[in-house]
Amino acid sequence: MATLEHQVGTSSVRVALGIKARPAERSDPERGQVPDVIGFVNGLPCHEGTHANWAFLQLAHKIKIGDKTVHPATLRARRQVFFVIDLSIPNPDFSSQTKESLKTPSQKWPCLVGGWDWPDAVDKLIKRSKLVESLQRVAQAEAASEQLSQL
Repeated sequence: MATLEHQVGTSSVRVALGIKARPAERSDPERGQVPDVIGFVNGLPCHEGTHANWAFLQLAHKIKIGDKTVHPATLRARRQVFFVIDLSIPNPDFSSQTKESLKTPSQKWPCLVGGWDWPDAVDKLIKRSKLVESLQRVAQAEAASEQLSQL
């Protein structure tokens, strides 16, 4: 697991990244399967929304297959990556009163002023895992499917 914390004033983001040994068909905590995001916004459980999408986007920019970066949806679909995200921001905007999904765009998070960069531990974690190989197989299967559909 690799972690990073970034803080500006009272705004902060803490992210832990883990890579599962093999992809799960779906998340099922009752069967011991880890969900892809465990999130908190200002201390409240919030596992969906812009903070989750942002984390997958940031990781996708780190992974290249050939000369292309991986699409964040591919990372999520493979269910091999998981994040624990703790975000503290002023005046978060949620999709509903139950605060199930964060709507505040990452551009409005003060803790990201000055940029964001994954630590070297993330590169090492990615290299040690079979994540890139797994994503390469997915990319090859998608390319083969594309070629077949053009016939």
